[in-house]
Amino acid sequence: MSASSTKVDEDDDEAERQLQHDLAGVVKGVHDSLRKKLNEASRHEADVACVSGDDDAVWDIVWSGHCDDKAQLGNYARAMRDLACSVWKGRGQSRLMWCVDACKEYFDTDGGLCQVLRKEHKRRHKGCDHSLSRIDDEEWQVQVAGLSQSCSCDVHTKWYQCGQIHDGIRLLDVGSCYNPFSHFDGFVPTAVDLCPAEESTFQCDFTRLA
Repeated sequence: MSASSTKVDEDDDEAERQLQHDLAGVVKGVHDSLRKKLNEASRHEADVACVSGDDDAVWDIVWSGHCDDKAQLGNYARAMRDLACSVWKGRGQSRLMWCVDACKEYFDTDGGLCQVLRKEHKRRHKGCDHSLSRIDDEEWQVQVAGLSQSCSCDVHTKWYQCGQIHDGIRLLDVGSCYNPFSHFDGFVPTAVDLCPAEESTFQCDFTRLA
């Protein structure tokens, strides 16, 4: 490797470190600002027209002000997206893949959801003469159907079927400015964020949903 190419690589590394520093500074700055405003409002409740001791009211005023600052929200969303998609390529993807793998494993034929169902069924059917050994998906469905007919209690098959929908696992992704799960097969994500950085993400203040 020539000295010139080594210098180029070093310059690229330095540029990436500077980009990460700048983008992370935007994200951390917003977090720090929120904490500072909340602490100040808590110390001066009377000055912000809150009922003394009402922490929820203090938070509501600080959060409302944060939501109204569209310029700051936009900068935050773009910085977070660029960090995840550009700077954190390898590291961010590994975290994302962990989430993808965990979801698929849970809703798999004999994954976590199926195990929960078996435990729940054993609890509800104590004393019944039914075997719930490890079986494949088709046999489990047949056995569940048989249990529904032979026992009067509810087997809750809909819990199991909710993860086996035809179009993929339906995932609610809160605080998702760029909807990363939309790029993976087997998922039907609904991404919501206070200030989306991508059109596929719905604008929503999740703390206000009732």
